[in-house]
Amino acid sequence: ECSSEALQGFVKGTRAVSLFTENERATGSVRFVLSNKLPAHFDMPPGNFSLRQWCEDPNGGNLFITWDENMREALRPLIS
Repeated sequence: ECSSEALQGFVKGTRAVSLFTENERATGSVRFVLSNKLPAHFDMPPGNFSLRQWCEDPNGGNLFITWDENMREALRPLIS
């Protein structure tokens, strides 16, 4: 559980700050959505990850990248 003050500090200086500043309804909505999306990230192994190193490693395995249609051209070398 993260306090509203901690969230405000985390998003300070970003476009997301409006979702956490004096807007309890929006904050609640964001918390609900994140509670469904973040748990998978908690299982990630600690340490640094380099996409460049992964691409160069013949034993790198699979990498699943979520993307939107407007990102397709930029990600074309990485998606099949």
